[in-house]
Amino acid sequence: MDPLASLVEWIALYGVLGLFAAGLAERFVPALPSYGMLVAIGMAAVGDSWSLPTAFIMTTCGSVFASVALFLVVRAVGQDLSAKLLYGSGRLLGLPSRRIDKMLTSFRARDRNLSLIAQIIPTVRLIAPLAAALVHLDA
Repeated sequence: MDPLASLVEWIALYGVLGLFAAGLAERFVPALPSYGMLVAIGMAAVGDSWSLPTAFIMTTCGSVFASVALFLVVRAVGQDLSAKLLYGSGRLLGLPSRRIDKMLTSFRARDRNLSLIAQIIPTVRLIAPLAAALVHLDA
């Protein structure tokens, strides 16, 4: 059983909402390889399951929505609980505490530019919204 093929079938079943949900899940589920999922979605677009612009827009919207939601939740729960969540999720993802400390220091010093760049680094991009909310960057 090919899990990506099953995912593409599920997405195709739900259409644009499935694409949005895939973008959303890609942000919250670290075990879901985004590079594989996005390639499979692109291949299905070539196979006329949906158009490539639709796939791009809906998966991007899902991922952005998830990032903003995570950012706002972390801002709402407070700094102490947010720090525990950040370091706990970092530990689960294999990021040492000192790397997270370094990332927080960089976020404070470089603000939005580093937050955007962190989105392209695997693993780090999963906790970048947490870190940005923790250091109180503007949304």
